[in-house]
Amino acid sequence: MKFKIIVLSCILILSFGCSQTTEPEIPGWVNNLISDFKAQPVGNPPQSIWQYEYKEQFVYFVLLNAVINLALFMIVMEILFVHLMAE
Repeated sequence: MKFKIIVLSCILILSFGCSQTTEPEIPGWVNNLISDFKAQPVGNPPQSIWQYEYKEQFVYFVLLNAVINLALFMIVMEILFVHLMAE
């Protein structure tokens, strides 16, 4: 009888100790972005959101489709070109 109580106590302690999750709460803006991505057709490459832990905080990297990335690259290159020509 004493053995059963000890085993039952250990199971209860372990089950409560293991029930805590270490998953971070997803920020609202990430959930909104996921909803927006689901509403759009799949891009090439598909849009994605990557979660990393950096200095004990969760950070997010958003990969947009290739057209948007190319457009942003072209804008940055144009700004650099204009800046270099002005010198």
